[in-house]
Amino acid sequence: MPTSNQLAQGTDKLSKTTISLHWVVAIIMIFLLASGVYMTYFEDFSWYSWHKSIGVLALLIAMARVIWRIKEGFPKPLDNKQAVMNKLAKVAHFALIICTIIMPVSGVISSAAGGYGVPFFGLSLFDSVAPAERPINGLLAGFAHEAHYIAGYFMIAILALHILGALWHQLIKKDNTLYRMVRAK
Repeated sequence: MPTSNQLAQGTDKLSKTTISLHWVVAIIMIFLLASGVYMTYFEDFSWYSWHKSIGVLALLIAMARVIWRIKEGFPKPLDNKQAVMNKLAKVAHFALIICTIIMPVSGVISSAAGGYGVPFFGLSLFDSVAPAERPINGLLAGFAHEAHYIAGYFMIAILALHILGALWHQLIKKDNTLYRMVRAK
């Protein structure tokens, strides 16, 4: 268990749990973002059941990641001399973590309030209603749909910056940031 000083300042190395949750959430969210953009752009809605099921799974894992992040704290920056860059990185990390919760929550609300149901790998968390009864709550469904759409593109932008920042650290600064994300303490 980290000390209160570690929680305030973060830790030097990352635990296996932190690394595992990071990569599992990253892979799932990238899949969901890609499939969501694909479905929207090509109007191919045959993926919706998988997208929704994996979105619910993403929410559960992202919540575990948030709880773990609160418990373990943020890692210490590798370079304390760049205060502005460290603050920007922390803001980007918070934005990504918040988006990993907002995206699936808004998706579930949009689908459920819209009357389209929320499947979860063959189970039904919320049943679909007849087209004549849709939406169940149009205002809520519309708000959640817009939040899902906007947060998705915002997350893509922040994720791109996150990846570029990690590559910059590894390839330009050569400070082993990526190495820290694959090797646990």
